[in-house]
Amino acid sequence: PFRIGLISVLTSRFKFPILTHQLYISLGIIIGGMRLRMIFVSANTNVWTNGLYSTASFVHKIVAPCFYASQFRAALALGE
Repeated sequence: PFRIGLISVLTSRFKFPILTHQLYISLGIIIGGMRLRMIFVSANTNVWTNGLYSTASFVHKIVAPCFYASQFRAALALGE
């Protein structure tokens, strides 16, 4: 069973997976919102012409391997 006293231990041990998770999900939400706004509000279907969107998408793609690797390592560590 999960005990509330373990939260500090888990957050200290899994700091990197927690941070990469927050960064990856936040970037995904921001990119999705930007894409929807460009398509529906400005009727611009070519989202890649926006420099901010291109940069955010690039950063999101760079963060993705770190995110997946940290989640995989965290799952392995919890399985020990």
